[in-house]
Amino acid sequence: MAMAFITSYIHQTDGNGSPVSAPNDDVIIRAAQHPDVAPFYRNIRESLPHQEAMLNSTRFLADSGLYYVAEDDGAIVGAAHTGFNADRRWEFRSLWVLDDHQGRHIGTRLTTLAIEHLIRLGRTPIYCEVKEPKMHEILKKLPEDMRRHLEIVPVY
Repeated sequence: MAMAFITSYIHQTDGNGSPVSAPNDDVIIRAAQHPDVAPFYRNIRESLPHQEAMLNSTRFLADSGLYYVAEDDGAIVGAAHTGFNADRRWEFRSLWVLDDHQGRHIGTRLTTLAIEHLIRLGRTPIYCEVKEPKMHEILKKLPEDMRRHLEIVPVY
């Protein structure tokens, strides 16, 4: 079944067939490669000190689902993560955008690309445990044909 909304952010793929969104404000949203993830997490380590060992693990990216990154002038400024939960269902796990890059719709673009990619791969429904009102607002703004694939559970 063709889904028209998938073309809204997934305009092209890289050489490996991973999704890439069209640039907006010179920020590129794309599927992460292993070298992308560790440098980004080093930038946010202060806010997640209890996860330092996990974040520095060389196996973390390969073992934990799909990552998407926002790249601005060669620097990773945001990331989204999807993966399996304990019930072996796909979930949207997390979204981070560095403080000095917030307000530029980077979080919305990361979320949209990640969810569109999971839908395109047939990995639905997508569980979304929402811990912050800001994330809930991002999910509410998604098109209905995308939201119908989500199981949104607010816990804030």
